[in-house]
Amino acid sequence: ALFRQVPEERLRFVAHHDNLTQLPNRLMFQERLDRTLAMARAAEQEFAVLYLDLDGFKLVNDTHGHEIGDKLLTAVAQRLRDNMREGDTVARMGGDEFAIIQPPGGQPFAAVALARRLLETLSEPLDVDGRRAFIGISVGIAIYPQDGETAELLLRHADIALYRAKEAGRNNFQMFTPAMRTRQQERFLIEQDLRDAIDGEQFSLVYQPVCDSGSLRVLGFEALLRWQHPVRGALRPSHYIPLAE
Repeated sequence: ALFRQVPEERLRFVAHHDNLTQLPNRLMFQERLDRTLAMARAAEQEFAVLYLDLDGFKLVNDTHGHEIGDKLLTAVAQRLRDNMREGDTVARMGGDEFAIIQPPGGQPFAAVALARRLLETLSEPLDVDGRRAFIGISVGIAIYPQDGETAELLLRHADIALYRAKEAGRNNFQMFTPAMRTRQQERFLIEQDLRDAIDGEQFSLVYQPVCDSGSLRVLGFEALLRWQHPVRGALRPSHYIPLAE
C-alpha cells in the first residue's frame, strides 16, 4: 500500500506543479481560483488576481542561453514565494508569466501593496551562476467582483491591465479599468484590419524633405508609411506602426 501511495502522491504533485520552479501550474491555479471565487461569492467579499510578466527576460535568455534563463526563472520564483502571505497562491502560467491569487481581505489595497513589494524586490539584482542579472516585472491587477464575476473574466482583465503596464513603460503595475478593455478591443480590430491592408493596397509612401537648417538646401528625403483605411480614413501612424513592428 505504501509503495502505491508514494507514486500516486508524486503523480499528483507533478500534475499540479511546474517542473522547473516547483510552483503551482496553470491547472492548480485554475482550481484554486475557482475555489476562491466560490468562497468570495458566498461571503460577498473582494479578492484580487495579479498577472505578472518579466521585463527583459527574452534578452537574458537570448544572450546567455536557456540554461541561465531557467535558473533565472527559478530565482524569480523563489522571490515571489518569499513575498506571499498565508493563503496566497503564486503560479507559473508558462514561459516568463506568473499569476497570483490574493484571497479576501483588505482589497484592493492589499493587491497594490503586494504589487509594489514585488516591483521593489525584483528590482534588486539576481545572482545566477555568479552573474548579476537585472530583471523587472510588469503587473496587471483585477479585483472581484467589480472587474469580473467569473474566473475567465478576472484573468482576461488582469492580462489586459498587464498589457497596459507594459505600454506604460514596463516595471510598473496597473489596475484594470473598463477603458482598458475598450482600448484592447480597438487594438484587436486594427490588428485584424492590418492583415488585410497590404493585399488591399491601402498603404502608400509619402516623402518628407530633410533640409540643412542654415542653407535650407534639401539633403534627402525621409520615406513615411501612410495607411488610408477604407472605413476609418487616414490613420495616425501611432495607431498602427507599433502593431506593424
